[in-house]
Amino acid sequence: MKQNIFILLLSILILSGCSQQKDKSKGPYDVIYVLSDEITKEKVQTSIDTCFSKYGINTPSFQPYFYTKYYSIDKFKVFAKYKNLIVVADLNEDGIGTKIAESLLPESQYNLALTDSVNIFSINDAFARDQIFILIAGKNFEKINKTIFQRKSWLFLKFNKVYNNRAKKIVYNKREQKGQTRHLFDKYKWTFRVPKKFITLKELPDSNFVWMGTAMPYRWISVNWEDGLNTEVMTPNGLMARRQKIGDYYDGIKADSTLLGHYFTKFNEWDALRMNGLWYSETQIKGGPFITYSFYDDYSDRTFVIDLLIFEPSEKITDFFRQLDITAKTFITQYSDDIFKD
Repeated sequence: MKQNIFILLLSILILSGCSQQKDKSKGPYDVIYVLSDEITKEKVQTSIDTCFSKYGINTPSFQPYFYTKYYSIDKFKVFAKYKNLIVVADLNEDGIGTKIAESLLPESQYNLALTDSVNIFSINDAFARDQIFILIAGKNFEKINKTIFQRKSWLFLKFNKVYNNRAKKIVYNKREQKGQTRHLFDKYKWTFRVPKKFITLKELPDSNFVWMGTAMPYRWISVNWEDGLNTEVMTPNGLMARRQKIGDYYDGIKADSTLLGHYFTKFNEWDALRMNGLWYSETQIKGGPFITYSFYDDYSDRTFVIDLLIFEPSEKITDFFRQLDITAKTFITQYSDDIFKD
């Protein structure tokens, strides 16, 4: 009887998912809910947590970008419309997980899961709008764990991309200073989309330095630039030296040299060196995380150093910090209708 009720519920959810009137997904942006039976959880929890545990910021304690929470698959009705959802189905058992796999997957994909050829399936908006739903299904959990490990970066990026799209809407949905964005471009030939509450904290044209930000929590973005290519700031030591100089502009906000990380990445279309670590104040008992990017823009023939800093000792700050990074990555040096349109 319980299985029949579940099949009816699942059919209703799938049909409503195909409708134009789907409900909007709910739940927090940074929590990934994982549903499975208890035995299956014991088999896959370590592998799934590995996909997300290394990504985050030091504040100085480590705060992950995503938290995983595990619940019994019997609670599928409760979590079916949550934003971030993973269901793990043991196809050896004729349980709820298997019923979900049979109902959602085309026959060809379901057969691949049965033969352990493919174990991970991504379905956007399966049961609600703006939902990312991952189905992990199969019979051989040694192979399933191997697949999860092999695709751990893919899994993280899948959720991270959706998170960034959601966060950008939060930052810029009717909360943008178009005039200030245009002012920066007219004056300096670079700009970024300035959120509503940002103000100019320091502007030093002779030093090619602009510092903007807001409070509650304190979120700062500064842009420092120079003509030509400066390869020195593309090295860890050179970027650290520049970051300490920027700290002087901040009136004594320096980077802790013992807690740094560096790697090359993409900052929009530019190849950039990214430095992250913790800052401290030389005059007050304060500190927090920062990120600094350095890159060369051949269009304007300039080298840029963009620094991001946040201070909020009483709260979890990963959301604020990621939103600040999203703001910084609206940076441009060429005129764009997208950034200036009303």
